[in-house]
Amino acid sequence: MTEEALLTAAHPKCGYNIRIAARHGVVVRGAIKIDAAPDFYELLRQTADRDGFFIEPFGFHLNLLAAVLAANPGRLLVAHLNGQLLAAILVIFHRVTATHIYGATSSNTRHAMPSYLLHVAAMRMARSRGCTEYDLYGIDAFVGAIS
Repeated sequence: MTEEALLTAAHPKCGYNIRIAARHGVVVRGAIKIDAAPDFYELLRQTADRDGFFIEPFGFHLNLLAAVLAANPGRLLVAHLNGQLLAAILVIFHRVTATHIYGATSSNTRHAMPSYLLHVAAMRMARSRGCTEYDLYGIDAFVGAIS
């Protein structure tokens, strides 16, 4: 299935939000250095405070990111707008499945819809690694084919 077909098959609001992020100028890139850990954790803390869930201590996330970045079973993807970090997701690739493990957004810039572009980038990366499924790790309705 082509990327265009995947986006067509998605909920109409999904495509709309992807276009909003693109219009705002949101830029997505892969974080390849461990120095991204404090910024990622700060976004995760904001998200947990806003949505009322528990997060593990910073040391846990530092160790996790160090392992992921060193062994390359996954990637931390970050979204920026005008140099400001808006959102980030951690995706792990295993066999045919890419699994979204953690996601976080800034409380101030959610209107720019950065998470949507992050997931598109993660799906592209997953496809390039031979994955055929994208799993949001606990959100059953979103597990789906990406090939």
